[in-house]
Amino acid sequence: MIFDNNAVVVILMFLRGALCCLLLSALQTVAQTRWVSTIEITPLGIAYVAGIAVDATGNIYTADPLNSVIRKTPPEGIMAKVFAGTMGVHGNADGPGLSASFSAPRGLAVDLAGNVYVADPGNHTIRKITPGGTVITIAGIAGSAGDTDGPITSATFNKPTALAVDPAGNIYVADFGNQAVRKISLGGLISTVALMANGGFPTGIALDGSGNVYVSEGPFLEFPPGGKPNAVDKIAPDGTIRTLAGQAEPGSADGSGSAARFTQPMGLAVDTSGDVLVADNGNKTIREITPAGVVTTVAGRSGVGTPGPVDGLGNQALFGGPSAVALGAGGNLYVADATGIRRGIPAANTEGPIRFTNLSARGTVSNSSPLVAGFIVQGSVTQTVLVRAVGPTLATFGLSDFLRDPLLQIYDSTGQLIASSADGQNLDNIYSAVKLAGTFPSRSYLGSDVSIVMTLPPGAYTASATSLSGSTGTVLLEAYEVP
Repeated sequence: MIFDNNAVVVILMFLRGALCCLLLSALQTVAQTRWVSTIEITPLGIAYVAGIAVDATGNIYTADPLNSVIRKTPPEGIMAKVFAGTMGVHGNADGPGLSASFSAPRGLAVDLAGNVYVADPGNHTIRKITPGGTVITIAGIAGSAGDTDGPITSATFNKPTALAVDPAGNIYVADFGNQAVRKISLGGLISTVALMANGGFPTGIALDGSGNVYVSEGPFLEFPPGGKPNAVDKIAPDGTIRTLAGQAEPGSADGSGSAARFTQPMGLAVDTSGDVLVADNGNKTIREITPAGVVTTVAGRSGVGTPGPVDGLGNQALFGGPSAVALGAGGNLYVADATGIRRGIPAANTEGPIRFTNLSARGTVSNSSPLVAGFIVQGSVTQTVLVRAVGPTLATFGLSDFLRDPLLQIYDSTGQLIASSADGQNLDNIYSAVKLAGTFPSRSYLGSDVSIVMTLPPGAYTASATSLSGSTGTVLLEAYEVP
């Protein structure tokens, strides 16, 4: 689970009238090092995650340039679905979500109203997806690359790759082909804010609360990564641009200013302290730059990657190719990592003098007598829990009357069903959560144990374990904290 400085979490477990309570203390301030866990993973070659954004309610949006679609993952982290675009169709059609088309979309951003903005480099345009899923082209001319400023009806872009939206609704664009940062004003005018300080190509963009624009400056996109420059620039509100950290030569050194080294830095995000988080694609790491320009590696191991997710703290975690980052509630960092979505939790949010690890209850259940667990999440940030109903795995502990087909359901405080194992299980997410929670593995496939990993806002919740077919048997109902 994740706690802020004022968070207190009470976990309640109910078993036929018995009540157990556990109180967790508030945790301390955010640290640099991050716990990395896997939210979703897609088989290599089937999809590619190149852009990411998180809205105010915790929905995660990702861009898949391989299939030219935008996906949406609910706050609970269960089962992403195509939100806009037609799978495998590269086009430029506006309209209702699944009938619209993009051409290798990449950068994403979300405004305060929940509109999702898409950098569509294949069409040289900027698109908008309304909360209802309707796609609209708002700037650029499809099929026409250019560098013309002016009204949105006539201005042009050249392979826009990344976006950021300020609180007023102005959109900043990393215009890759023009080696420039462009701005789409709320009034519909497009202007050039700055050209790259070192003559590189902008691959990521982010804003801070003071109106400064940060842009990652890399070499021309190539594989394997290389070339020059490799830096992160800062553009002041008056348009003055300077290099904040890094320089032309690629590398992987932490340090201050020009002493630090990046290799093809890409996506950027700025936290409330003004620290800039960087997806260092070439080094397969996540870096952090302080306002003074000091660079630290906070997750991943320089130069060491993996085609599949490896979770853990700091350099224990491995990435496949981080290309974009976005910040969510509680300082959580979400990473578009080649074929998956990863989450980096500030290490301080998983440390404290009192730790909840696991609560469980075991009993014989049937459809008329389920095993029920209640838990309350308090505080102001989301909490992540692993809830599972273990049946067949109990045989390994010597139980012969285990429930062969458990059904797990989660309800909110109003009694509304918000998740059910009958709807499917995100096995990669569960695998990651089991490892991070340090619990014994279970059989998580059809007709066996069932698990749900959910990232939940503060509130009261209930978990219920029963049988999918109406049979009777012993089940173990568990709730774990996931760091």
